[in-house]
Amino acid sequence: MTVKKYTAITLDTTVFDGNGLRLDKGLLASMVQFKTAPTTFVLTDVVVNEITSHIEERIKKSKLSLERSLDSIREHNIVESADVESLKNKLGSAKDCIELANEKVSQFIEATGAIILDTNEYVTVKDLTTSYFSQEPPFAAVGEKQKEFPDAISLIALNNWAGKTGQVVYAISGDKDWASYCKSKELIDCYEDLSEALNHFNRAHKPYAVVSNLESRIASGNCLSFMTQLSGHLGYVFDGVDVTQEADSSFYWEPEGCEVQFINLNSIDDNLRVIRDTEDTIVIEATLNISLEINGMFSLSHFDSIDRDYVSMGSVERSVSKDFDINMLITLSGDFDEAKDNVDALEIDRVEMIDGLGSVYFGELEMDYEPDYE
Repeated sequence: MTVKKYTAITLDTTVFDGNGLRLDKGLLASMVQFKTAPTTFVLTDVVVNEITSHIEERIKKSKLSLERSLDSIREHNIVESADVESLKNKLGSAKDCIELANEKVSQFIEATGAIILDTNEYVTVKDLTTSYFSQEPPFAAVGEKQKEFPDAISLIALNNWAGKTGQVVYAISGDKDWASYCKSKELIDCYEDLSEALNHFNRAHKPYAVVSNLESRIASGNCLSFMTQLSGHLGYVFDGVDVTQEADSSFYWEPEGCEVQFINLNSIDDNLRVIRDTEDTIVIEATLNISLEINGMFSLSHFDSIDRDYVSMGSVERSVSKDFDINMLITLSGDFDEAKDNVDALEIDRVEMIDGLGSVYFGELEMDYEPDYE
């Protein structure tokens, strides 16, 4: 793909979903830089409607899960019933799911300065029918072509908008149909990785010399101060981190949560991505290899065929030590002029985990019986 000077950036719905729909955290939060940047951040109304719908669905699931947890708390008399009812009443009086979703998306649009394309202005019925019957991407000769209409509307609108306004668009999408469509277009190219996109737009700015020096020092193993600072921050990063607990057992089991303890920073990849820079800070994404100890809690039960119900067998804990490759956002400050030659001038202000740890397997779960010494 020919290297171009991109004047606009856009995101597909898959990018929002892939970043957990966390509009105010991680990589998506870094899109705020485009509000004051010369690069235009543009979204189609189709993408905006899709992410709003996905956020609404996630809020609904979260509220339902919380309601079920409160019912379980009341059933097992963990707290007073009146306190549970008070919490349920507060939950019931909260804003509607769609209202909350619209609010989150509106705040993101305002914070990032995104331009929202009205696709009705840039797509005609003729545009769609021509692509559909010609089997042009994102439509295909096989499969359920009607499902591609939202993608087709977004892509045609972006391409036509670029042509009318003289823009060259850097699109990010995990959808192969977006990539197929863009291959034949001059004004829109498609890439998969948001962090690489942010790196592309930031490398030409102030951070380049600082980050290049840091990469060289990491590659040579000569960055003790930086690694020490980073290890100190990692001791606090994993509180409340998401872990999907996996196990085997002859009993029916349910996950009851995990505690994650940082053990050691083994290495850091020297391919750093510049995510954002301001007057006082540089945010980079780095891949770290980290040793963790994870303590998982599980409840066990068995099915009583007479009462036709599950009977609790108690709880067990299992620990697993494992190395992980984890992408982190690292916020740097300090004397950047000095840091071009001496990375010890850098200070780490914040470390943020981009994704959860994923699935962790805890092995076979059995009841822990106390030994009988009599």
